[in-house]
Amino acid sequence: EGASADDASAAASAAEGGEGAPVPPLQAGAALASPREVALHAAPPCVFEPPPGVAYMRVSIFLTSGASLLPPELLEQFNPLSLNVASVRDLPGVRVEAKPLQKYVAKSPFALQEQYCKLTYAVIRPIDPALGPRLMGTHGQTVGKSAVWEHKATLLTGHVDRHLFEEAIAMRPLVVEVHDRDPKPTAEEAARYQGLVDGAVVLGPDEYPELAPPADSAAQAAAAPPDAKAGKGSPAKDGPADDAALEPTGLDVFAVDKIFLLELSARWETAGDSFSHGTAKFRLDGLFNQAKQVAAAFARTKADGSDERMDQTIAMKMREPVVPTKRRIMPKGGEDDWALEEGERLVRKPGDYLAADTSLRLQVRLHRPYRTLEEDAGEIIGASTLEPRPFARVVFTFEYKNKGMLQAIIAAMDEVNDAALQDIQGSLRSYQLTEEEVAAAHAGTLDIVSGFHIIDRDCRMIVMEGLTATMERIMAAVPREHANDYACRILSNPDVEFHERLYTSLNVDLKKINLRDPLPVLCRMPEIYNRTKVSSDCFEALHRLHAIRKANRLAELAQQSMFPLVHQLLQVESKYGESISMEDICGEASAPRRTLARKTRVMEDSHMMAAGADTVQAATAAGGHTTERRKAPTDSTNPVFEKSLRERQPQDYLAEQVEALETVRREFEETKVAKETARALDPVSAEFTYSGQKLQYTGLKKAEMRKNLAREKGTHFTHSKDFLSAAISMVDDESNFLKQGRQVTRENWKTKRGFVYPAPKKPSEFYVHPHKPTEARIEILKEEWIENELHPKPVEREMTLKDGQPDFNCLPASGKMVFGGLEPPRFERPYDNNNLGSSTRLPRGSMYLDKDPEFFRSVHLCGEGLAKEKEDNKKREEELWQSKVVVDDLDFKVGGFNVRDRPVQLEKASDILQGKAQKISIKMVRNARLPSGKKVPLRQPPYSMFTRAEYSDPRDFTEDLRADDPTTYTAKDLTGQPLNFKTHIHRSLGKPKSQIIESHTRIKPMSEAEKVGERWMRSGSSREGL
Repeated sequence: EGASADDASAAASAAEGGEGAPVPPLQAGAALASPREVALHAAPPCVFEPPPGVAYMRVSIFLTSGASLLPPELLEQFNPLSLNVASVRDLPGVRVEAKPLQKYVAKSPFALQEQYCKLTYAVIRPIDPALGPRLMGTHGQTVGKSAVWEHKATLLTGHVDRHLFEEAIAMRPLVVEVHDRDPKPTAEEAARYQGLVDGAVVLGPDEYPELAPPADSAAQAAAAPPDAKAGKGSPAKDGPADDAALEPTGLDVFAVDKIFLLELSARWETAGDSFSHGTAKFRLDGLFNQAKQVAAAFARTKADGSDERMDQTIAMKMREPVVPTKRRIMPKGGEDDWALEEGERLVRKPGDYLAADTSLRLQVRLHRPYRTLEEDAGEIIGASTLEPRPFARVVFTFEYKNKGMLQAIIAAMDEVNDAALQDIQGSLRSYQLTEEEVAAAHAGTLDIVSGFHIIDRDCRMIVMEGLTATMERIMAAVPREHANDYACRILSNPDVEFHERLYTSLNVDLKKINLRDPLPVLCRMPEIYNRTKVSSDCFEALHRLHAIRKANRLAELAQQSMFPLVHQLLQVESKYGESISMEDICGEASAPRRTLARKTRVMEDSHMMAAGADTVQAATAAGGHTTERRKAPTDSTNPVFEKSLRERQPQDYLAEQVEALETVRREFEETKVAKETARALDPVSAEFTYSGQKLQYTGLKKAEMRKNLAREKGTHFTHSKDFLSAAISMVDDESNFLKQGRQVTRENWKTKRGFVYPAPKKPSEFYVHPHKPTEARIEILKEEWIENELHPKPVEREMTLKDGQPDFNCLPASGKMVFGGLEPPRFERPYDNNNLGSSTRLPRGSMYLDKDPEFFRSVHLCGEGLAKEKEDNKKREEELWQSKVVVDDLDFKVGGFNVRDRPVQLEKASDILQGKAQKISIKMVRNARLPSGKKVPLRQPPYSMFTRAEYSDPRDFTEDLRADDPTTYTAKDLTGQPLNFKTHIHRSLGKPKSQIIESHTRIKPMSEAEKVGERWMRSGSSREGL
């Protein structure tokens, strides 16, 4: 695990905006007392001791490709874990929606960051304290859409307890902070380190005393004027004229470099507290993947017997989204940004990383797996590196009023601590442990018990920790009276042990925190998710306390690290704590409450004191109670009120409610009996109770009521005594009106005289012609006829013929052929004018009119010619397209086979499963052998997970239905037996037999005596002939 520090030039460049130097390595397992102590005093964890007298050294080591810095035996021993923060991509910059603010991002989304912010860098938070409190940071990159760091860091994990490392990796993610919005340092801060080298800046007396300047420089600083105050990085002021000759001497450049590294680490630590940033969390559970070990085990079972060991290095490439995160510590009253420019305020807001899909790349590499294949998840094989776990914890959760358990717990704890701390001054509640006692407690040599006590108005929760044997003695002193429930819950398990104490700083008395609201109420408050009001430590403490209260097993709390830390509890006390009373501490109030008898006695004493001194003396002699008045008597009595208090009888509301309930129950029983009696005597049977049925019970009862009310003449019945409009209908609207309507409809289907065909005629009908028109037609025929009255001739141009001129005739007379159906006429000879006027010889001779054979040929009857023409055209187009093709084959083929546009569902995996397996891992699985050499054939998986299960008939759902209870039936049949609910009524129900057209009588078979006659004889003779 190597690290190097740059010189003062790196400090100056980092001060300008880039974080260019790494943090010096930290001692593995050391406690992070302060960054200065770690940076200046802690020795780096190197293999060899540094030479004496060497305080600072820069070493550059160059290795050939593939070579390792450590020899193989040290690699196996230290098992280095390498982290490479590669890059961050798709940074959002500054995004604004308001039009007045678009001017800031018109040039580039990163323009404001280039103007006001440092370079983009990343900070890797410590994974686990067991690996050392090492805080790592990358160098700065120019602000832009992406930043490439390729920052590599190495942690040695071989010296860490394996179980602690596995627990830390499984339960805690690796947190990487992306800082692209940290403000640039001021000019004074940028020039501070150069001033320390030049002597222009003088450190304060309490700042880095280990790096004090030489004696002559100290003398020169002492000669400076008194008004020249040298604070933290303050520039030295000019002295008097007589001291001008003294030239200031600055610090050594290596000392300034150490100061820079220290302050750089502090800035990395507090950057997330002061500025908004992005956070990416990586789960490193893949480091426990044993796939390579399994592959190596299979490789050793090959037939060739080669003993070559496979590389078991575990390497992972991970990518996680960056989530915007506000500053962790918000100053009281909110952020004071009134002095900032508008662009600076936009930069200080969290970036929109999620919308931009910002992601961080990380590469992780572990030299070897932590466990072998022979070891189980929690099994230890061979020599154990497990640290001793001598401590145990107990959780008590009980009601606030349970005074007995509280006092028993306090007494058991005080007994243990009194025995461990016998020579202390004062009480255990005020005793503070010394540093030696704290170290002994952590080492397990000082047997003390510590913990905390969470109090609210409903519940108490006590968490205690100590040595395992001591906690067993406390559990024996506070036995479990019954199983855990909501009133009392005790979580204790001696097998669940811990390797460190958490609450030693709380000393030997329970840290009492009285919450102003119950813990479940606090955990449901929305404000705990607002980091401007509630810090992350306070939220985490509330979350863990709530988990402890709901837990049922101590092992769950230990595996999930749900015990809150001391600084988290102090945050809860500061935010939600209240003052503590004696009842909160020991379960008993400091002064009893004043009862009515005490009030009356005090009032009687005041009466006696007002009556006179003699009365007071008599009362003192009689009862021994003396009272000395120190002020004038006052009239503060009310005898009437006091008498009413003594004679007042409180009203028992519970007894009244019980009596009222009993009265209602008796009335209900009486009403129920009356209803059952009336129902038994009711002449109308409740056989059908469904509302849509025609024989429904309610309809029958209405009909019965109308029948009884119809006997009262001259009376108007209503449903209400106040409203006449609520009259009772004396007509069955639901049945009679419908019946009458159906009856009228049926009467319209037939005539009154009946159906007779042919119908008889009257005598007057015999004298009428059967085709006589109607009277209306006769009236129309009487009118004068006008030709084309309804169809007048269309308007056209008038044409006047000359005398003797015939009209145009479209039909030629010759041949009586349709016009256009003849060929052009042919004449016997050419035209000759000499024959004009001759009666024997025409000018052109005879005329011949031939029929046109194509005249009656339809264009729709194409025949074979047109079909052949179309086929020739299609063939010509195909030849033209083929002449333009430049590929060898028009089909897309893979492996010599045509490929479908869409694969068949059953053949999706045929191409990858065709032939023998080519992948090495599949070959290894198919040829796997056990360490004993036995071959393990690969079995084909079943077609379904249910093929091997025993078939069972589906369960009848009616078996789970509630059984019928005849005692609850309302309807009854004619015999009085309970009748189940009927949903169907036959249409023939209630009708006489004469109206029923269906008969379900079974036809009786014919007897042999009835089978006589010629018909039966013919069938018998035919059967005999056959």
